Amino acid sequence: MAIRIRKLTNSTDETSVSDLFSNDLVFSIPYFQRAYKWNEKNIKRFEEDLSNLIDYDDEDMSHFLGAIIVFGKPTNPSDPRFYEVIDGQQRITTCYLALLALAKTFSTHEMVDDAFAIYQKYLIITRKTSYITNAKLICCKEDRAGINHIFQDLASSELFLRSIQEAHNEYKLMPNTGNDIGRAWKNYKLLCKFFESKYQEGENISAGEGGKALQKYYGKLVSNMRVVQIVVNDPTDGPKIFDSLNSKQEPMTIGDLVRNELFSKFADREDEDIDALDRDYWHPFYEKFMQKQNKAFDKVFEQYFFPYVLTQNHSIQKVDAFNYLRKQWAEVDDPKEIIQSLANYQDIFIDLYYGTELTACSPEIKKAIHRFYRMGTPTSVYPFLMQVVSAATNEKIANDMAEKILTRIESFLVRRVVCGYEPTGLHAAFKSLWNDCEGNYSVENVVAQISRHSTVKWPDNNEFEQNIKTRPLYKVKITPYLLAEWNGKLGGDIPELNSQQIEHVLPEKPFPDSQWLKDWTRDQHEKKLHCLANLLPLSEAINKSIQNADYSIKRIRYIDDSALKAPREFGNKYEKWTPVEFEERAIELSKWALERWPY
Repeated sequence: MAIRIRKLTNSTDETSVSDLFSNDLVFSIPYFQRAYKWNEKNIKRFEEDLSNLIDYDDEDMSHFLGAIIVFGKPTNPSDPRFYEVIDGQQRITTCYLALLALAKTFSTHEMVDDAFAIYQKYLIITRKTSYITNAKLICCKEDRAGINHIFQDLASSELFLRSIQEAHNEYKLMPNTGNDIGRAWKNYKLLCKFFESKYQEGENISAGEGGKALQKYYGKLVSNMRVVQIVVNDPTDGPKIFDSLNSKQEPMTIGDLVRNELFSKFADREDEDIDALDRDYWHPFYEKFMQKQNKAFDKVFEQYFFPYVLTQNHSIQKVDAFNYLRKQWAEVDDPKEIIQSLANYQDIFIDLYYGTELTACSPEIKKAIHRFYRMGTPTSVYPFLMQVVSAATNEKIANDMAEKILTRIESFLVRRVVCGYEPTGLHAAFKSLWNDCEGNYSVENVVAQISRHSTVKWPDNNEFEQNIKTRPLYKVKITPYLLAEWNGKLGGDIPELNSQQIEHVLPEKPFPDSQWLKDWTRDQHEKKLHCLANLLPLSEAINKSIQNADYSIKRIRYIDDSALKAPREFGNKYEKWTPVEFEERAIELSKWALERWPY
């Protein structure tokens, strides 16, 4: 009577390792997916879980390995079903390696029938297919040499090799890419050692018991270790499901999905073609996001796709971005064409994010882009900026018109930040702005389209002026930009944002006996300390050396030691710094700001 294994869930998709690999199907890890990485600790835990099934001696007891999420890819009718592994690579690969290790251990002890049964039922497809290998698990690029090495090790037994040759079922090597003694090989050897130890434990009890022990472990592995196999209709749903089920795992990103989708179009091509696509097209596109030695450039790479999608369709939600792209690419056979289209806005995006000068545009537009970078423009504004610059570079709108639009958008953003408005709401205004203009890209129409969003405030002159004069701006993100622009207005160089610190002329903590306490009341100090009129851009060295000093000392250092024009002019202009001079400078800065960033 057959033993009924107790299920751990009510899911109809709960399945055993046997059912996972014994059917007429192939699992494929995307070619450029991250390599298999379970370490010795993970394998030890897997072995302990398998041993527990033996130790408890409960025939219907099961162990739940977790979820495996796959996406069914279209195949030729004569081929086995083809599932791309969206998430669960570590589990499915480890189960496959355990089956290989069991077959090897059976073969080592001349239990060839058992080894051959595993090989035929779980490891290979026993008929001709159009796939690159007859293995039931097609690995990513980095693990293929390792799996090839394992199959070669398995076939090193003459008796076993003769069995598969007589059945005409020799393993068809995958293209030999990656490390042949990498993680897959090392974990296979660990599993071989584990099964060998169980064989020897059995033999120590009695001759012949070693083989029976192996068969017990074989039975528990294929029947009592279970997974939930989830087949998704849309690959973008896989990471969402997996992230909920396995919070400690690393879900696939939109960048992973884009890459896998592109390379799946070359699934039936030779490895040389796939590597050429990676080397000549994908890698140059991907590595371009690595500007200024940014170690976290993957984050920048990921952030590119949503603004890019919005340039194509402004109504798409972020969670649907990849699904939209996949539908757009459904009829495109050549991934090179797709990569080239993805790169259409890449230079503009990178210039906005990093402050580089990759975009082939007029000097005036280059300066405008750089200003958006320096002021820390939120990415919600990027889609419109990318479309304006692209239209100018492709001569769809005049350069001077594009420059005027960019200048007015800068004014809008600067005014909002100075007045303390959060960037929430900008996405709604800017994602569709290009389309809302309906071909009329005059500055007046752009302003009108933004202004029709009642929830997106455009501060008027009075509000902007008052905030320049009275709002504490020291810790506001845009203040280094304001001070750098003021330095440029005075005829000095515009300093790099990270090269200067912000100096409080009136110090935060005046010395007890200083002149500051005679010239400023406590209330005046509290209200004026962090306002723009009391701030100067200054080098770190000077800023640290003068800190709480009296103005007479600071003034000399401003004039004699500062490389920037603003502190030098400040020292020459103001012989003392009291509330009277503060008000004078506040008026001067507000007049300049109203002219520099017009309404």
